[in-house]
Amino acid sequence: MPSHSPSFVRWAALLPVGALTLSLACGSPTSPDTRTGYIALRVLCDGSGAAPLRCLAETYCSGSYRCPDPQADGRDVTLAADWSSANGSVARLVRPGTFDGVGPGNTVIYASMPGVSVQAAQTVAVFDGAAPLPTNEIFGSVWEAGRTIATGALNGAVVEVLNGHVAGRTAISGVPPPLLPGFFGPFGGPGYYRVLGVPPGTYTLRATAAGYVSQDRTVTVPARGSPSAHFQMARP
Repeated sequence: MPSHSPSFVRWAALLPVGALTLSLACGSPTSPDTRTGYIALRVLCDGSGAAPLRCLAETYCSGSYRCPDPQADGRDVTLAADWSSANGSVARLVRPGTFDGVGPGNTVIYASMPGVSVQAAQTVAVFDGAAPLPTNEIFGSVWEAGRTIATGALNGAVVEVLNGHVAGRTAISGVPPPLLPGFFGPFGGPGYYRVLGVPPGTYTLRATAAGYVSQDRTVTVPARGSPSAHFQMARP
């Protein structure tokens, strides 16, 4: 701890405790914190699969410091943004923020505009010639019942989606999946699985592993966000 001069110690002793704390915490009134955050862009896409995919672009204040433009927080800039699809053979731009499906597959919708730090993205997929749908992932862990994920993680369990657009899609616990466009990784660990590219909806998952009783879980994928579903596998 740095030493203080006797004069400072005598001066501090005359102040109430609260006043001393305030004077030390605030620093000099002539040197205010002028750090600012930055304006970022986000894309929010909702679709039913029966009509063109409609996306919204809006600005928001990011960072933990003062917002450089408070009025930019939540501003709709859909018509001003530059839109694109990473794969025009899957989804094509019709007008700002609106995309049609061209063919089955996965792609990424991008929006950018001058003065905004980073372009925003949304993963989407086309199934069976329908309109594009936003996609997320379902993730979780598989471990032996009666133990913990740290001591009983099960690798090699097969987690299968039983219904919906991605019926039949599987993931293997402990094995990072091939990455679809717009998804990052690999990450995970023992017993961990990820099912990527899942559109909004309610799904039934089944986990099977040699020597264990199969187990089902029902999980709902929202328009925004990725839910988890965990399996504790019991022996017969």
